Amino acid sequence: MTMMQAVTVQSLNGAPSDWDKLTAALGLVSFTNFEEFLDAIGLGKMPTMQRYGVLFGCCTFLFTLTAVTVLLFLGGSFKRLAEQAQDDSAAVPDSIKSRANRPLLLENLLESRHRMMKQNYPGRYEPTVPPNQLTKLTQMLLNVAPKMEVATKISALADDSADKKKGLGVFLSKILGSKNDSKKSDLEKSDKEQLRSNIPQGYEENYVNAYRRCQEKRGGPDIPGYPDARLEAYSRAYAGCGTRTSTNYRRSYARMYEAVACQNEGSMKLYDKLFLENPGDIIGRTVRLEPLTVEDHAEDLHKVTCGEGVDEAKLKPFNPKVVWGFLDCGPFPNSSELAKSRIFRRRANEAAFAIVNSDSNRVVGLIILTNDDPLNLSIELEAPIVNPDFKESVQEYEAIFLVLDRLFAYGYRRVQMTLDAKDHDRKRLPIRLGFMQEGMLPRHRIVKDASRDSNIYALLNNDWSKGGARKLLFQKIHGAKALAADGWNEVQESEFEMWQTHLQKENQLHSK
Repeated sequence: MTMMQAVTVQSLNGAPSDWDKLTAALGLVSFTNFEEFLDAIGLGKMPTMQRYGVLFGCCTFLFTLTAVTVLLFLGGSFKRLAEQAQDDSAAVPDSIKSRANRPLLLENLLESRHRMMKQNYPGRYEPTVPPNQLTKLTQMLLNVAPKMEVATKISALADDSADKKKGLGVFLSKILGSKNDSKKSDLEKSDKEQLRSNIPQGYEENYVNAYRRCQEKRGGPDIPGYPDARLEAYSRAYAGCGTRTSTNYRRSYARMYEAVACQNEGSMKLYDKLFLENPGDIIGRTVRLEPLTVEDHAEDLHKVTCGEGVDEAKLKPFNPKVVWGFLDCGPFPNSSELAKSRIFRRRANEAAFAIVNSDSNRVVGLIILTNDDPLNLSIELEAPIVNPDFKESVQEYEAIFLVLDRLFAYGYRRVQMTLDAKDHDRKRLPIRLGFMQEGMLPRHRIVKDASRDSNIYALLNNDWSKGGARKLLFQKIHGAKALAADGWNEVQESEFEMWQTHLQKENQLHSK
């Protein structure tokens, strides 16, 4: 039985190529009957049932492959693949497109929501604090200080040659002197007592104690010509934290403020001026937090979030949906519309602060606290609204750090952050801050008439203090050297505090 004949195909140079051999072999294969074909593919010696089973499987595979190809072609899949290869916009959608393409809720659902809110809880979801008034939560978190009319009067009474050269020390040195001072002073005792009445409770004691401690151990070299600059900076920062915060927080904040404000004569004068003008601001190394107001921040905030860019601040243009796409408001066509939004309209259990860049003295964003629950010592922190150039920057991290550190210093046990499950750009933020994801809530909220799933993150007080979240964030902002100095200072001051407490108890026992 002859199946194949040998064929020699000569190439141009006389020797057959591999391709010539292959085509010649396949072209000359011939079969006289079905048995020869089975022998050629190796099935000739198999049992009949197995032989037909293999053949049936091959036929089924070929039929399936043909059917799938036809269906893909008729369904337009090949056409769409070709369009996607030519159009980059047809690629996998980013987070902004995911938000924009989210289906809207049915009208009957939106109508039910509006009806039940208006009928059952009138005014509950509306702002209750006027735009020009700070909420109690905002006031609590701000620094405390004597009233500014006190500063004006004291500054006017300062001697041009001596007291003014000492810097802002004249602001409090004349008030916080000994109550029984028999020496002649620039202020009569009656005036001094009147000025004392404008000083917050506990401020004087904290200021004096901090001043004495800083005298023993300054945080750095003195500024030439201003020997009391560090003492004053440390004292006003320590006393400014109030009496309700923890002492270790006050020490850490005061040392940081002292280092920032007393780098040189220029920085000292700058922060003295800031203290006189806005004593409540929470000061950091790269940013400061001001209470958010329409008059001071609406226009600047619109500039950095509208997408047009700011040439003088070297901020590039961008798509405004990068900032506002996943929020329940915005983008805004102008600052007036922004001022009318919930960004500047607060409920009683909320607080908002403008983030001001220390280098440029410009607003770069804001940070909002909501759902304050003192009964359970918990509160919600919204992801900061910042210009894209400052997302995940040192400035954004420090703004969050200043808020978190003060919240836990006041005794809060839990800070929650809730993000849109589709907001892939911001999912990294809570993890890098030390938050833990607790889960995902389907259909958690209705945002811009569309359903939103939410990822829930939380940071507990133990995670902040003992779990290392604070140290990690502190190092990211200030560096390893500053973290080591902060830790060493805390150890020394804690030991001194324990020793002072022990002495006070001993004195009380002896006095009895």
